[in-house]
Amino acid sequence: MAVKRHLVKVWTLAKSKVLAIVLIFIISAAVTVDAFELMGRWDPSTVPQTGNVFRYWWFKALAAVLLVNLAVCTADRFIRQLRSKGRVLSRWGSVVFHAGLAVIIVGTLVSGSYRTYCTIKLIEGDTKQIPYRALIAEEQSTRGLAADINIRAGEPDISFTLDKQEMTFNNSGGIKEILSHLTISDKTGPDRGYGVADLEQFSYRGLYMFPNAYGYAVIISARSSEGKTEKITIPLQTKEFSDGIRSYSAKNLQIASLPNLLSVNFYTDIAVDGKAAKSINRSNRLENPGLFITASNNNEIMAQEIVPLGGTVQLGGYTLTFEQVKPWTELLAVYDPGANPVFAGIIMAISGLSIVMLSRPFPAVKSRSM
Repeated sequence: MAVKRHLVKVWTLAKSKVLAIVLIFIISAAVTVDAFELMGRWDPSTVPQTGNVFRYWWFKALAAVLLVNLAVCTADRFIRQLRSKGRVLSRWGSVVFHAGLAVIIVGTLVSGSYRTYCTIKLIEGDTKQIPYRALIAEEQSTRGLAADINIRAGEPDISFTLDKQEMTFNNSGGIKEILSHLTISDKTGPDRGYGVADLEQFSYRGLYMFPNAYGYAVIISARSSEGKTEKITIPLQTKEFSDGIRSYSAKNLQIASLPNLLSVNFYTDIAVDGKAAKSINRSNRLENPGLFITASNNNEIMAQEIVPLGGTVQLGGYTLTFEQVKPWTELLAVYDPGANPVFAGIIMAISGLSIVMLSRPFPAVKSRSM
C-alpha cells in the first residue's frame, strides 16, 4: 500500500497544472531572451556557439520534464475518457490538444539537437558537388561550404549549379531585384530547377534553402616571364560606401606564381584614364567594369594598377589579364528535422482546441419583451 501511495503522489505531481505553468513560463522566458539576443547578432556561422538556447542541457531537461507532464496529462485524460459512461467530445478534444503540445516539445528537442546551418557559394556557370552528409553534419554548421569537400561519404552527392543570375535595375542603376536560376540534383531522380529571388525559400531533401548574399567573381590570369600561366577565380565580398558607390573586394590573395600578395577592388562602372580612375559611378550595371589591383609585400605597396575588363597590366615581372567577371550567389541551407513534428503538433493542438470550443453548447440568448 505504501508503494501505491508513493506512485499516486508521483502521478499527481507529474500531471500537476502548477508544474506545467511554471515550466512553460521558464521555457518561454528563456526562448524570448535568446530570440532578442539572436536578433542583434544573427550570423549562421556562429549560431551554435553564441546562440540557440535549445542546445543547452538545462533547457533540454526542462523541456523533457514538461514533455513528461504533458504525456501524463494526456494519458490521464485518455483513461478518464475511456472509463466515463458518457463519452464527451470536448474531453477528446482536450486529449488531442495535450498530445499536440507533447509533439511540439518533441519536435523542439529534435530541432535543438540536430538543426544545422551552412552556406554554399555558387559562381554562375559552375557546378559544385557536396555530399549530403556534409550539408547536415554538425561540424559543418560552424563554417561555410565555400569549396568542394569530400567527407563522410555514404549519401548521394548533391549537385548545385547556378545557371544564371538576373538583375533588374531602377532608373539610377541601383539593384531592384536579383533572381537566381538554380539546378539541383542528386542522381536519384530528375534535375530540379528553381528560380528564386532574394530570401525566397525553397526545400530539397529536407534542406530549407534561400539566397542570402550576392556578389561578383573576377577571373584573372597571371603569366610569368617564362611563359607559365595560372588562372584563378576570385569571389569578391561586397562593400557599400557612404556615397552609394558599391565595390567588390578581396585582400591579401596568395597566387602560387606571384611573389607578392594581391588585393583587388572591382567596380561595375568605372571610367579609366591611363593608370587612374577618372570616375566611379553609382550604377550597378556592368557597363564599364574595372579592377583596381594592389600588389604588396610585408604591408609595403609594390605597385597599383587599374585595368578594364579584357585589359592587361605588368606587375613585378608578371603579366596580369582581367579576363572575365561572373556573378555569384550564396545559399543559406538549414537542416531542421524537427520542423515537421512541430508543425504537426501545432495542427493537432489547434484541432483539439477547436473540438473543445465547438463541442460546448452555446449559451442561450434571452430576449427581452418590450
